[in-house]
Amino acid sequence: MPYSITTKDGIRINNIPDDIPQDSQQLKDRDAAERANRGMEAPVPTPVAQPQPEDRRFVAEQLQAGAGKRLSEMGMGLRGAGLRAGAALGITSPEQLAQYEQEVARTRQVMPGMGPSGELSPEFRRFSPSTGTELLGGLGLDLASTYALGAGLKPVQAAAGLIPRIGPTVERGIQYGRQAITSPKTIPQAALGGALYSQTFPYESTREAIGTAGLSAGIGGIAQPALRAMGLTPALESELPAAQQEAARRAVEAGFQFSPAQMTGSRTGMFIEEGIKALPLARGAFTKLEDANQEALQSIAAKSIGLKPGVPFTPQAMSDAYQNALAKYQSLQAVPSIKLDKAFGQQIDTILKDLKKVPETQRQQLGVPEVESVLEEYKTFVKNAIDGETMYYGLKALSDQLFTAQKSGKIGAGALKDLRNAFENAIERSIASPAKKGLVSNDVVKKFREGRTQMSNWFTVDEAFNPATGELSGPKLAGSLARKSNFGGRNTPLETAALAVRAFPRALPSSGTAERAEAAGAVKQMAQAAALPVLGAGAAGAYTQDPYTAMMAAGAAQTLPALAARIATSEPVRSVIARRQLGAIAPDEGILARGMREFETRTPEAVRFGLGDLARLYAEQGQIRGLLGE
Repeated sequence: MPYSITTKDGIRINNIPDDIPQDSQQLKDRDAAERANRGMEAPVPTPVAQPQPEDRRFVAEQLQAGAGKRLSEMGMGLRGAGLRAGAALGITSPEQLAQYEQEVARTRQVMPGMGPSGELSPEFRRFSPSTGTELLGGLGLDLASTYALGAGLKPVQAAAGLIPRIGPTVERGIQYGRQAITSPKTIPQAALGGALYSQTFPYESTREAIGTAGLSAGIGGIAQPALRAMGLTPALESELPAAQQEAARRAVEAGFQFSPAQMTGSRTGMFIEEGIKALPLARGAFTKLEDANQEALQSIAAKSIGLKPGVPFTPQAMSDAYQNALAKYQSLQAVPSIKLDKAFGQQIDTILKDLKKVPETQRQQLGVPEVESVLEEYKTFVKNAIDGETMYYGLKALSDQLFTAQKSGKIGAGALKDLRNAFENAIERSIASPAKKGLVSNDVVKKFREGRTQMSNWFTVDEAFNPATGELSGPKLAGSLARKSNFGGRNTPLETAALAVRAFPRALPSSGTAERAEAAGAVKQMAQAAALPVLGAGAAGAYTQDPYTAMMAAGAAQTLPALAARIATSEPVRSVIARRQLGAIAPDEGILARGMREFETRTPEAVRFGLGDLARLYAEQGQIRGLLGE
């Protein structure tokens, strides 16, 4: 339906179609034409106020005002804490404390008629920061005060250490408190810092002061892991021995995955992790780490014996790897006739001397005479020159004999292994010596070294290989390598895997024996796993008399630990902890962990920790003010 409009100065426009809005340009043009017909001037547009940037002086005044109010509030809060402590010790009278609490109550009075809940009194607004800028100024004062207090406690700590007998204990106590106030490391320190910080606010009663201290302690403790994960608080000091730290660093960089407690060595963390593993929904997160470590172990072992990526461990694959290692020995056939050095003969004498210690009654049963015959045969290579073809077939025969002896479990396996190692060393010394330069090509020496390394790895892996399952036993692999005299100093991937297994035996899946034992006690485990949610449901049901609440409590008791386990074992958390605790860059480091690394690398430590202190203070102050009705 058409409509009409009339302007403030009497211009009327009729028959406007209802699909044309009142502020359209078409109506403005009609208004301008009518004004021109009447000889009227166009109206002067009302200037629209443009937003102006806030006066910097005003912001500075607000920050200063907030700091001043917070200072007075802090002074009143500390005075109250002193009065309560004095009342507990009998130094101050109950009347003095009651007078103080009445004073606090007056600052929280509301003025009726000012909105549905009233408005805080002018006395409160004069006394406590209220605007956002004022609160920021107050937080700045809090931050400066904590650092000043920490600096002031430093000489007190040093003086306390001079007190006879109890001095060191007092000194450590002051150090712990000073660290809790300034820049806490642990969750208990952060909780203590939160409780102490809460006492810088005034309270109407001792009960309120204690309750708020407990809540603030909880907030500080909860915030600490999150702030630590973001690099805003100091990292925990590792509880691992130096050797175990080095083993973990090498293992992480090789692709092994450890839980936070394993990388930090925290006894508390290990206790918590073991408890979480007992819960069915949470166990899976740690099982994934163990399976990934088994895959890393098998991948490293496969590469060490020349298996191609993706080829599974099977008896046929092991046989092929053995033949490939032997094939690299064939390069020796190009070596001219040479004599081996006297050191080789001395090593054989040492092995023969050890075999003489075997009791006469057991020599035949253990196959000692056969091994001694082999040793005497190889000893002739010191007196008589041998060519490369004899070297090749001699090594091949030794490897075959060692394989058979190792499978049969005879004592001769150790002697044959020592002989093979001594024979390889003697050959390498001979063909790589400067005197043979020009007679033996570098390519022959290179191929021989590759072959002996691959063959040595093959025998190590074979000891750990289970042909029935296609899996390697980490403990057996580590045990085989640990018997070598230079274990720990070769820095090979296979040695890294062995060190990881020895340093963290629970990082890989359990053995078959352990699994059978677990299966036998499955009913007991299920009962233990169900105990926590059942107890939680019972407590909730008894308190609320509500079955639904009890059911929710039971579910939370299972799902919350499972969520915590997933977060703790996630890639970003593992990568960040590995870098901070071990100095290792994980190969599976993702975008989030890389971003955290860039942030920590480019941001000074003092700035990061200052931001963490500010964030923790803000969270605690916000909660405290909410409780106090401010």
